[in-house]
Parts: sequence; C-alpha cells; structure tokens
Amino acid sequence: AGGHIHFGLGMLMQDKQGIRSRLTAGPYAETALVPASPWLDATPPPAPNVAACMRPATELAVGLSGSANRLAVWRQQAGRWHFEVRPLPLAPLTVAADTTALVLSGVDRLGNESRRLMLKPCDSVADERAAALQLMGGAP
Repeated sequence: AGGHIHFGLGMLMQDKQGIRSRLTAGPYAETALVPASPWLDATPPPAPNVAACMRPATELAVGLSGSANRLAVWRQQAGRWHFEVRPLPLAPLTVAADTTALVLSGVDRLGNESRRLMLKPCDSVADERAAALQLMGGAP
C-alpha cells in the first residue's frame, strides 16, 4: 500500500524546524481523497446527478444520492488540473470562465468513489437543452 505515516505529531504541531510549513507548501499542498476501506464495504455510491455539459462562467447544480456524502471535483483551468472535495450540503458549483473541463465523482464515508463523470463545455444551445432534459430525467 502506498502512502505516508508521520510519527511524532508534536514535531508537526509545533512546526519544529519548519517541517509542517515545508510539507504543506510542498508534497501536501493539494487536497487529496482519503483511501477507501474496502474491507469494511467496497460498494461505490451512485455517480453524481449533473447535466451532460457545462457552461463556463455559470453555476452548475450537482446532486448526490445513496451513500455519497462528498463531491470530488477536478477542474481544468489554463491547462492545469485543480482538485477539491466538497462536503454536503452542496452549494451550486461555480464554473469559472477559463474552465475547460470538470470531472466529478461522489465519495462515501468509507472513501469509495463513484464512477467519474467528465463534463466539457456545451458546444451549442442544443447541447444545453439536451443537458437540461437529461438532468430532469427526459430523453436528450
């Protein structure tokens, strides 16, 4: 199994020799998902309920169901990927004007992750209408 375990919590809490500062500015600067605990339950939650495409510079409503209690969000902006984990209750997801892709997945309390959904910008008004119909349960 991959990962890190740090002994001597006092060293981290007191930031002795700047260890906490160096770790949080370097290898631990980005948020990460807690690894799953498949020995407790390996059933993934349902994928998020979201439209099939996105419009940059808007808000996107995302729904979670089943055992999912967090939303994992990967955003591609200016050629770089950024990651965040959003807890319930979910506020609408703001899509910045320079967002070129979003990847979303639901995560349950044991770290099981749903199927990942990739959203690209809507190419046309027809794409937006089809996405809205899909979100409401209609045929695209």
